[in-house]
Amino acid sequence: DKALSSIINYSYFGLLLSVIAIPSLIWFQILAFGLFKIVISAMVLFFMIAIVFGIIQIAKLHRINFALPINNNIRQVEELNIFNKRFSLISYLIGFVMVILVIIIALVNNGYIELWRWITFLAAIFAGVIGGIWEYKRVYRRNFKSILQSLEVLKELEEPEVTS
Repeated sequence: DKALSSIINYSYFGLLLSVIAIPSLIWFQILAFGLFKIVISAMVLFFMIAIVFGIIQIAKLHRINFALPINNNIRQVEELNIFNKRFSLISYLIGFVMVILVIIIALVNNGYIELWRWITFLAAIFAGVIGGIWEYKRVYRRNFKSILQSLEVLKELEEPEVTS
């Protein structure tokens, strides 16, 4: 199914971005000062957790087999949809806490932060919010809905077995 392939491909892409983000953050940690090093360390930990969840998600996606009974596939897709919603919610909550931490750290440092750091911080927040909304609405929700609709149609078309 095209929707399932789209989710699998996007999951691999997200996993790749998470793997790339870790060395980038470690490089930024060298440039950071004070409490920002702690926040960047927390971000590295978050991306490591995201890698683990991404691997679990990809494994669950590959378990969906259209040769199996339709009810089994519907159950697996619904479980994966719930798994994705929970991880998205946890990710957004962690992101919100990180933003609050960065703002508090900036205020504790007497507001002395270079303009380029503020611009980078605001650009990262903007990209994260837009990317998160796009990821959830356009990639996951739409494709999971498409898969479930296709499976429901197949279930309706499936003729009940006639017992003789």
